[in-house]
Amino acid sequence: LLIAIIGCGAISACDDSDDNHEAVRPTPGPIKQRTISKISAHYGYFEGYTGHYEYTFTYDDSKRVVEMDVNRNHENLNLTIDYVSSKILNINGLYDDYVSQVDINSLGYITSIGLSTFTYNSKGQLTNDSYYRPSDSDDGADYSCSTIYTWSNDNIARVQQNYNGNLWNLRVKYNDKNTNAVTLDLNWFVDPINAFGSANVDFELATIGLMGKRCKNYITELIDEDGDWRVTYDWTYDSEGYPIECVATEYTNSGKMTSRYFFVYSD
Repeated sequence: LLIAIIGCGAISACDDSDDNHEAVRPTPGPIKQRTISKISAHYGYFEGYTGHYEYTFTYDDSKRVVEMDVNRNHENLNLTIDYVSSKILNINGLYDDYVSQVDINSLGYITSIGLSTFTYNSKGQLTNDSYYRPSDSDDGADYSCSTIYTWSNDNIARVQQNYNGNLWNLRVKYNDKNTNAVTLDLNWFVDPINAFGSANVDFELATIGLMGKRCKNYITELIDEDGDWRVTYDWTYDSEGYPIECVATEYTNSGKMTSRYFFVYSD
């Protein structure tokens, strides 16, 4: 399932307020970056994902992910990435609708894949994504989906999604832990329904660092400003400050669903 899957540019205005951050004292994070080799995911619900998945990551000498194996409820899938040049990636496998050749910008971030396009600011932070599918002879209706990301203090502070004219406004909170202590962008991975990003952003490609610069801190809460929906993220760290588990709980009017993620290191 390709999620079609975490600005201060001309597309979105900067929000310099800090009301989206928790009142915590800064804590020194780990100095050495550690390599995550596996993530064990137990999904309560995630865009149709349920049950137990295992993701295994292989890196090149530059610590770039070149292969990801997914064991999905006893079904094995595989994704490979070939860093062909400074402008092109070859992405193969995993799902049928992956485009084999993908354009990237000078920072190495994907600018388009399929019918989706992505815009970044000068820092490499994702500020906008958009998807447009023109009408066909069957339904006669165009379909569009876009997202604006507003950054503050090097974190995504607010997310505004537009699904064919229906707006969804989200506010995001974080802790004080530094996300650069590990090789993967875990904020994208732990979102149980991918609301942190949008239907355009591929969470697997974002997790391995191809969809923009990561947020500075770990997400702790995602709040729908227009309704009664929210998600909390409870992180557990080892004695050195590296994340080893995250529990994501989605609260709705009909109840709650919980997903658990366990992080395994190779060093």
